[in-house]
Amino acid sequence: MGREVYFIKFDKKDVQENLAKTLQEESKYSYQDYIKEGYYKDKVSFEEVFQKSKNDIEQITLEELWSLFAWFNWKVDTEYENAGYAKQEHEFHKETRRNGLNIFYEIPSKTPAWHFFSILGNYQSLRNTDFYDSFSADYFHDFLDYAVCYIGFISQLLIEKYYGKEEGFYFEQFWVIEGKHYQIMENNPSQFEWATNEFDERKERYTNAIDKIVKFRDTPKKSMTTSIYNEYSEQRFLEEEIFGFHHQLDTMLSLKEKIEGYTGCIKILDSY
Repeated sequence: MGREVYFIKFDKKDVQENLAKTLQEESKYSYQDYIKEGYYKDKVSFEEVFQKSKNDIEQITLEELWSLFAWFNWKVDTEYENAGYAKQEHEFHKETRRNGLNIFYEIPSKTPAWHFFSILGNYQSLRNTDFYDSFSADYFHDFLDYAVCYIGFISQLLIEKYYGKEEGFYFEQFWVIEGKHYQIMENNPSQFEWATNEFDERKERYTNAIDKIVKFRDTPKKSMTTSIYNEYSEQRFLEEEIFGFHHQLDTMLSLKEKIEGYTGCIKILDSY
């Protein structure tokens, strides 16, 4: 079964001016009629969603938010039935943005979604918080600074020990990451310190694992021994964690860029 994760921010002005009116429209695509049938029957109240659209959209529940996106998706798919997937996707995002609901980032599959929430869970433990799907922009910004630093340390370790730090792409990436770390150390030192401390606790374990991966990779098949293979096999889960986290760096940097200057609430819809 697939898994998709959607990150949403709100334009309160567009919600109040457009979404409230859209919800009241009487047509064959009526939201009020849509939630009277099927999955959302008796689970979502039209009046509650409507009042939140007029007064404070950030109070919307996940079930209510899912119902809105499901409705917009059904509405667009029906209106553009013969237009093709790309056109339907374009119209869906156009319609939701016009109504103040901005899906600003998506994680489209199960494995990267798992790694994202794993990093988020680590951070929640550090902060003694248990948010899962609704965050203030300040909190989410702090999390992303922590994540960029922590993942960046892992990526630099991989570049040094696995990819090679010679001149070229990975050499450039190493110093790009170093620059990101410096910016966060200057602007958000507490998150840089937390990430540094967390990485330092795991560095030896990560280093030993990468050494075994490299040894396995560089050993010719005819020279492979049971000992080398077993050493590699014993840390396969840690290998998945290291490379999975490494591949999350672009996600964290993109999220960080997309919430720059945003001060409202961020919601996460997880289809898992």
